Amino acid sequence: MVIEGEAAAVPLLGETGLLGSLGATAAAGDTLTDEQVELLTTVAQQVRVAVENARLYRERQESLRSYVSQVTQAQEEERLRIARELHDDTAQELVRLVRKLEQLRRPSLPDMTQPIDDLLNLTRDILQAVRRYSRDLRPSVLDDLGLLAAIEMLIDECRLPKGARLQVTGRPRRLDRLVELALFRIAQEALRNAENHAEASSATVELVFGPEAIRLSVTDDGTGFAAPENISALSLAGKLGLVGMKERAELVGGHFELRSSPDGGTRVAVTVAAEAATA
Repeated sequence: MVIEGEAAAVPLLGETGLLGSLGATAAAGDTLTDEQVELLTTVAQQVRVAVENARLYRERQESLRSYVSQVTQAQEEERLRIARELHDDTAQELVRLVRKLEQLRRPSLPDMTQPIDDLLNLTRDILQAVRRYSRDLRPSVLDDLGLLAAIEMLIDECRLPKGARLQVTGRPRRLDRLVELALFRIAQEALRNAENHAEASSATVELVFGPEAIRLSVTDDGTGFAAPENISALSLAGKLGLVGMKERAELVGGHFELRSSPDGGTRVAVTVAAEAATA
């Protein structure tokens, strides 16, 4: 502590070194009393503890974000590996099986025609399912053609009664790979929620390529729910998909928004600054 008549300064020492100092001055013509100096020391100690706690909290949050980022990246790498195996191995084996069954279907064996046709139909259905699972895990069109083409694929495969439509504003362009992946997963999860949980009949996906930001929103006409102020609280209600959307948006520096009300549908939106989204 440094005391010079009308002024005193107390250093704030933390685990990482000097954090700053807390000073006080007496009124003109007065000097600081021992009680005032003691009070200043006490306040400085409390400030030091608060600053240290804030630093530790910030480090913990950064560590948590890093952990979530690594887990998400590992999940996507595993999705990509499984998708490739499904496409390159399982799907190709099913294609060969279809061809073998077609070869067995001969006019000279009329009694076998119907059983073989049944097996052919079953195998073709399984093949389509495997290809769909492969696309869901990691669509090659996302890596090859970009976000817009991948969103169009989602729209085409949407299973809502009245389907989904896509609105594009601005000039489409390729984005950073991680940003495209995050936005695709958010759109995929939002449409899946609309299909499986919201009892929606239709949905609208809007993609805005602006000069300052990229914005994706998905709106459905489903039952909706009372959205809490803190989205993280949705994890307690089992709505982990929405929490996951928020985390994905934040991992690429985006801002996530949720609007929903009972019988009023649900809208999720994420905005990413153009400089962060540029490939």
